[in-house]
Amino acid sequence: MATRDKPDLDCSPLLDLLKSYKACPTLKGHSWAEGHWQSPTNVVEQIRDLAKENKFRPGKGKAVVCGVLGAALIAAQKDKYVVKQAEQEANESLQELVRKLQAELETERLRRQLAEEALADEKRITENLKGSLRDAFVRDRELKLQLPGDLESEPGFSSLSKEADLIAREVAPHYPWEELRAVTEPDPTPKLRPLIKTEVVYDGEDTEPTVTTKEIPYTITELAKLQEKI
Repeated sequence: MATRDKPDLDCSPLLDLLKSYKACPTLKGHSWAEGHWQSPTNVVEQIRDLAKENKFRPGKGKAVVCGVLGAALIAAQKDKYVVKQAEQEANESLQELVRKLQAELETERLRRQLAEEALADEKRITENLKGSLRDAFVRDRELKLQLPGDLESEPGFSSLSKEADLIAREVAPHYPWEELRAVTEPDPTPKLRPLIKTEVVYDGEDTEPTVTTKEIPYTITELAKLQEKI
């Protein structure tokens, strides 16, 4: 980074020109100009003081005037260059920061997209397994109705088909299969059952859902209405 003490600006052309007119400022003159070039009054006073020290008559000492003005001009150019370089480096730093933030946002967007796709696939697979298990229960029930009852005691025979048993092992124990079996199998006697609410929650990146089952009993009013109908 360019600084006032070590600027990258090359002022040698101007210094060479001042040397050719014997008006090149000294090191002390450069140091003075770095702190006073912004004030026109200070520049005028510096010219008058140097003319007085060298006992120049009015209208003489043009080299002093050129030296002071040249030193002030070089100091102003250096300061301007340093400020410009600092602004450019600050802009580049901000642009780099913006690029990094954009890259992080894009990475986060892709991660969320992949997570949502994985969750959608998980739900689709779960629904397919539930449907397959329901169909297997139905086919097993139909098979029991079609086959003689004494076949159940034969070796290797299972009242639950192998297909249903395999699917049940894959998805258990996340779903209330006993309730599903009760729905698919006929029940000769009607029963009054409470309302059962099952909630499946996927927490963050967990692959196993949290299943909550609640029984909501009938109110006194609902029981009275059911009694009247029965």
